[in-house]
Amino acid sequence: MSSTTEWTSVIFSDEKRFNLDGPDGFQYYWHCLKQKEQYYSSRQQGGGSLMVWLAVCFGGRSSLVFIKGRQNHKDYIQQLETELLPYGSDWGGENWIYQQDGASIHTPQRVEHYFHQTIF
Repeated sequence: MSSTTEWTSVIFSDEKRFNLDGPDGFQYYWHCLKQKEQYYSSRQQGGGSLMVWLAVCFGGRSSLVFIKGRQNHKDYIQQLETELLPYGSDWGGENWIYQQDGASIHTPQRVEHYFHQTIF
């Protein structure tokens, strides 16, 4: 893709998980080099998390979708049907292009088959 016109037809989406009790793993921080570095484990059990999904493009954006629990390919297809497909041509034009990352729920054969049957 080289022209601005082509990029205006691309719709990007992504999801993000937020831990309600802080970041995963160890917390690193800036410290005085004269003092010993300290490590703080910031994750404990049972803090919970929240996952959100959003699609954006030159011509608009989806609603911010709050995802409950773990998503599987069926949930993802349902989400695309309600949050993306009704608006795709309004946002990206008649020949819009959908760009997603390689998350595990995006790559099953059933999801790829759904795209070929519905979008392409």
